[in-house]
Amino acid sequence: MIDHDIIPTPEAQLVLDSKLDIVGAEYMGNVGAKAHDQEGYLGCGFLKISRKALEDIGEEWFTNGKGCECGIFCAKAHAKGHHPVKVGRVGHVIDTAMIPVDEGYQPISASAYYLTIKNTSKGVIE
Repeated sequence: MIDHDIIPTPEAQLVLDSKLDIVGAEYMGNVGAKAHDQEGYLGCGFLKISRKALEDIGEEWFTNGKGCECGIFCAKAHAKGHHPVKVGRVGHVIDTAMIPVDEGYQPISASAYYLTIKNTSKGVIE
């Protein structure tokens, strides 16, 4: 699954190609820091989950009790023996778009982002 405010990058393919049960990409969160930076946790903005993992976790995968639904989902996954893993990085539109670069992230204005993808055949920043 992919949230509407996630920006695909070539590294997004790493998530799609992964054989892991729960895998996602690293991205900047809405507060300007990496989303769910601790080991074994990930933000659910760009996420691939196997049917096996969903069946193991059971109903109400993303029920939001207290706290972020991403953290709640990862805690449920851990309780059932799954270990969510981050591979690759994607961009995330917050007040500005945060594009992954070699050493971290680079802010880019939303209008510059849309001009960049408008001029590409795949709608992906390369």
